[in-house]
Amino acid sequence: MARLRDPERGRDPNAAVIDTDQQTAAREAHKTKDRADANATSILDGIASALPALLRAVMLQRRAAAVGFDWAAIGAVHDAVRGELDEVGTALAAGEATHIAEEIGDLLFACVNLARFARVDPESALRSANQKFQRRFRYIEQRLQAQGQSVNDATLAEMDALWQEAKQNVPRKKRAPKAPSKTKRRRHSPTDLC
Repeated sequence: MARLRDPERGRDPNAAVIDTDQQTAAREAHKTKDRADANATSILDGIASALPALLRAVMLQRRAAAVGFDWAAIGAVHDAVRGELDEVGTALAAGEATHIAEEIGDLLFACVNLARFARVDPESALRSANQKFQRRFRYIEQRLQAQGQSVNDATLAEMDALWQEAKQNVPRKKRAPKAPSKTKRRRHSPTDLC
């Protein structure tokens, strides 16, 4: 297989232009061969356990999907998230901390799978949610300060009312660009830069 290189470094003019899904499939096939050569016992071998949990979940799911162990459609993934949320509710009702933690972990794993299916980077999505929470909470703090109060003095009802106000008044961050399409990438020539 011809390896595609950066144009400035001398791209092979005979190399085929392939889309990102084909690149991913080729990379996974190459890794599968490497794992076979290394006597790996599982397709999941080689995914470092020290990786951040969100990234590791994505990688585990991609490996499983590469061999066909995947949902047929995003609706089924959405239903799985709802099912996991119901299981969290059952665990909360039972009140056993270990079971609650296990079910919350399953819910997070299912949410990562939903993000993968929707072509959303879960790390970026969570980072954006954190930033949105901060903007809204700071709005609450500023409004309370303008009234001569602090969050320590305010009641939950007051803060909740300001939270609802913040949802209406705090501008949303610009939407992230759409995920890359599954179309082939166009080869660029030096004249494209002119």
